[in-house]
Amino acid sequence: MNENSPFYDNSLHVMRNSLLFKDVEEDFLKETLSWFELIPITKGTIIDSEETLEWMYMPIVGRVKISQINPQTGKEYIIFLLAPGDIFDIVALMEKREHAVVLEALEDVMALRVRADAAREWLDEHPEFNKNFLPYLGKRMRYLEESAADLALHDTITRLSKLILRNVDDESSLKSKKNAHSVSLINDLSHDNIAKMIGSVRAVVNRSIQVLKSDKIIETSRKEKSVKNLKELIKRCEHALFHSEK
Repeated sequence: MNENSPFYDNSLHVMRNSLLFKDVEEDFLKETLSWFELIPITKGTIIDSEETLEWMYMPIVGRVKISQINPQTGKEYIIFLLAPGDIFDIVALMEKREHAVVLEALEDVMALRVRADAAREWLDEHPEFNKNFLPYLGKRMRYLEESAADLALHDTITRLSKLILRNVDDESSLKSKKNAHSVSLINDLSHDNIAKMIGSVRAVVNRSIQVLKSDKIIETSRKEKSVKNLKELIKRCEHALFHSEK
């Protein structure tokens, strides 16, 4: 990316705050950014999984979902919701094989992309990048493990509670009279998409959200969700874990 690009400063900011590039030397960060090109991805665009064999993508603006879809029923399960600073597709990057998933832009996205071979060279030649890559990979693996356990062990309202808790923003007490905690990655998602993230259906998610609202744990408006009582949300998730281990 050229320094004269209107997205240059924003891209640097996103990379600095990404787990992949956090605390790397500034010269390496800027050199790395120069390898990327910026591309727009329109809302609803399906990104061909073959492309991720050749390219590694990083959203700078907007979110991308990674899903599996049953071709017979059309039922969809959202495996990951990727935010600015995440990369895709990490499986194709590591295995050098096509990863049969559906990648879709949830909104208009601006994404950086670089040749996958170049990203693999960074792993081989730059210990600082490699040192960050392993915790990032571990974080993604932990998320998959927890999601699988939730599907096997917990009911919908518990899975929903845990999804919300995982997405509470760090240092997210909003400076407002409500003193709520934001969940910016999922706060404007439709109930249908939330259902697809926890292996449920919209009607059940609707009821579960109403329960959490009536218990004054979360609050919602037409296009926004936030956590009103974080301690109670944590308590509910811990209670579910305790009973699943008995």
